[in-house]
Amino acid sequence: MITLRARQAPGLVITHATELPSPPAPTAQAEAPPLKDCMDQFWTSPPGQLLPPLSIVAATVDAIPVKELGTPRFWTGDQQFLPLMERIYANISKAALDIIRGE
Repeated sequence: MITLRARQAPGLVITHATELPSPPAPTAQAEAPPLKDCMDQFWTSPPGQLLPPLSIVAATVDAIPVKELGTPRFWTGDQQFLPLMERIYANISKAALDIIRGE
């Protein structure tokens, strides 16, 4: 193995370690409370923490997974698969955005 490495990386100095380095000592961590004791706070942020800005917009291209994967071999529908999926994805996106906006 050493000979192979020497051929693959000329100039590489290979030494034999007689002792492996010790792993780092574990750091002390506070014990987490049982989940059942903090369920009412599970989905909340700590006091004073600001939420990151969030922007929800429609996809610029509909049906990306379908376009990546192509028409499945099992498709036997009367309509072309990709245009149909583009319409379905666009309708799903619109419905989701309407729900988010409260419409």
